[in-house]
Amino acid sequence: MQKVYFATTNKGRFNQVKRALSEQGIEVVQANFAIAEPAIQDIREIARQKVVAAYKKLKKPCIAQDSGFFIEALGGYPGSLVHRELKKIGIQGILAKVKGKSRKCEFRHVLVYYDGSSPKPIFFESRSEGELATEPRGNIEGLKKRFVTSELWLVFKPKGLNKTLAELTLEEYLKWRTTRDRSHSSKFAKFFLRRQTAQKAPPARKRPPFKARRK
Repeated sequence: MQKVYFATTNKGRFNQVKRALSEQGIEVVQANFAIAEPAIQDIREIARQKVVAAYKKLKKPCIAQDSGFFIEALGGYPGSLVHRELKKIGIQGILAKVKGKSRKCEFRHVLVYYDGSSPKPIFFESRSEGELATEPRGNIEGLKKRFVTSELWLVFKPKGLNKTLAELTLEEYLKWRTTRDRSHSSKFAKFFLRRQTAQKAPPARKRPPFKARRK
């Protein structure tokens, strides 16, 4: 099994990525050490800085991940600061900000890979579009709990569905997860496995120079 190091101190996030990549035949090892996270809203740059710092420390193939929640009517708020804002004003505070406005929103995810062999890290991104419900609905306990990444599941309705993520049964959630656009983790898995296979392939044998037959 191929191995990659995931730079995160978040056990829940680690388990989620580990589960997704192990299904593709990739072993994920947690690089559980503190990395200073820049106070910026660009999730790509946050992930880039984390993966470069992890590689400098480990000198092994590394990944890092960041995500954000973006509300169209609020200019992309809260973005990468979603966890801080949830602690500060809660779900009800966020719902109050969109009262009477468009409720379109989306989760954005970025996973970045770096192994020192290329000039820059390589990015893999995905989005989950939807809209905000008018009030919290469903629950985030039970069988789905191991998949839950945010209490926003209580108010996020995926595009094409009239239920929040928290209202979906486990079967409905798994169906939604497999039918939506390819995730950042699956995009990375395909790239990483191809890359590892190419690096292990034996060099092509050189053919001897052609010699014209004498008449």
